[in-house]
Amino acid sequence: MRTAPWQLLPLLLLAGCSAATARSLSVSDDEGLQKAVASARSGDRITLAPGVYAPLSIRDRAIEGAPVTIVGKGARIAAVAFEGSRGWALEDLELGGAVMARNRVVLIQNSGDIAVRNSLIRGMNPNKDPWDDAAFGVGLRRADKVEIVGNRFRDLGVGFIAGTSSNILFQGNSIAYVREGSDWVAIKTATIRCNRYSHIFPNWLRKEHPDAIQGWWTGDGNNENFLIEGNVLMLGGPRAVQGFFLAGSIMPDGEKYRLRNITIRDNIYYGSSRHGISITGVENVVIERNTILPSPHAQQDNPPPRSEDGRRSSALLPRIAVIGPMSTGRVAGNIAAKLQLEPQLDSQGNVTLPPQGGKAWARAFAVPPTGDDPSVADFRTRSDAGARPICGSTLPAPVEAPSGPDPSTAGQQTVDLSD
Repeated sequence: MRTAPWQLLPLLLLAGCSAATARSLSVSDDEGLQKAVASARSGDRITLAPGVYAPLSIRDRAIEGAPVTIVGKGARIAAVAFEGSRGWALEDLELGGAVMARNRVVLIQNSGDIAVRNSLIRGMNPNKDPWDDAAFGVGLRRADKVEIVGNRFRDLGVGFIAGTSSNILFQGNSIAYVREGSDWVAIKTATIRCNRYSHIFPNWLRKEHPDAIQGWWTGDGNNENFLIEGNVLMLGGPRAVQGFFLAGSIMPDGEKYRLRNITIRDNIYYGSSRHGISITGVENVVIERNTILPSPHAQQDNPPPRSEDGRRSSALLPRIAVIGPMSTGRVAGNIAAKLQLEPQLDSQGNVTLPPQGGKAWARAFAVPPTGDDPSVADFRTRSDAGARPICGSTLPAPVEAPSGPDPSTAGQQTVDLSD
């Protein structure tokens, strides 16, 4: 899968913008920001002075040509909604402290040609503990041509959710201190690339269903034309957080709800959920050169049960599983503790390792990963199998762990995550 033409669109638009017409607008308060948005035209750059700004709603504002960019280091906008709008970008901002409709910090609805880049997107309480936050960081609904690139998602119920949308680039983001990573629902064409997921803290007592990257269908259909590559899911703590979990219909009459054209390659999952990579009901799937390994929590002979405070879970051995009806597919060059594959898949060059490490891991890796949060460099393999380091500086750096093995508010009641 190559870079789609729509991914180049913002650069092409910028190249066509005349320097004589684009303006630089300086803003220092809410009134000034509202006026700048109302008068903005193609290529304008709205620079916010440091400070806190009220929630911003941009409705029915379609910008033709180069997008309007709102930027401001040291500036925080409490929440932003784009509705019925096109041609806008948010850059180098802090976004959070309030929510728009549907509990989104950033809502992009019935809109397109929108970008959110290099920003901090956070919930109400920046304390490295998402149990007291229910917000969704960025939410897409009926959106097209959206870039979410280079952001930090923190202290949120759910980092990112997209529904009934198309042409999405989700790249180079850091998702941590959340209770769910990213959700993809009935999406047509998406690239999920070089993101880092870590420190996901679900509440097991509430039976929360935690995933780093999860997808499912609605009446609008299922996900199709996905490239998922170079992501690092460092989930080695005592919480069985699922990795890649994409669901399609396995019923004979469920053709509309099958996954289609899904490529998953060069990703790392390190954790203790059964679902390292789990795919059901898919047509044309490629799963290649991924590394799916159990963390020490999964390797215990008798992993502890769920804790009374809901902070720790039981554990299972992660696997790569592809089940349900399909026409074509290939699973090749992966490293995993376990494989569960339909017989019609083309399976070759996969390496299975025992869950306890030891000599087999030493033969596979120059420096075998250990502990809850190993370095990505420890996953460099001695053979052609397993994930390659394809992201370079696009992959975000690791984040700090909370001060203890779990956040310090053990036992508190979490807020509801229902959408």
